[in-house]
Amino acid sequence: MTDFAHVTEDAIDIGPGPLPSQWRAPDGILHTGLRLWPLDELLIKDWRPVVDTPPAIDPITQELGVPVYTVAPTEITGVWPINALDPATIQLNQDEQAAEEIAGRFTFTQHAALVIVLEALRELYLKQRADDPTWDLPPDLKRRGQALFNAVTGP
Repeated sequence: MTDFAHVTEDAIDIGPGPLPSQWRAPDGILHTGLRLWPLDELLIKDWRPVVDTPPAIDPITQELGVPVYTVAPTEITGVWPINALDPATIQLNQDEQAAEEIAGRFTFTQHAALVIVLEALRELYLKQRADDPTWDLPPDLKRRGQALFNAVTGP
């Protein structure tokens, strides 16, 4: 389904998104059934289709920015910037992906056993931290362990 946006003075004031079921025009008239209107009638009322297909990205190293819309007489075009992720986020994404791949390899019984082991390790970790607040796991091991725990048990 095509998204639309309403334009006033060459600026988007409603949308983008699905056409509303009803809309009150600036002249006060309530319009209904906009989804059934032909495109030429929608254009007359300043409703324009939005063309904004996000580009493919590498979710490990990139993220989509906020789209920038260009208003034209018959359509609105969205351009999605691609932003590079910072190295710490990339590492976290790689750890999460690896943990999900590992978690996906287990049978139901193995998964249940792994959950028990991970929960026991987590309890031991919390007890050790309570006994000695200065003690901690190495950050790399802690990050990978948390990623595996989240992949297996859910965040």
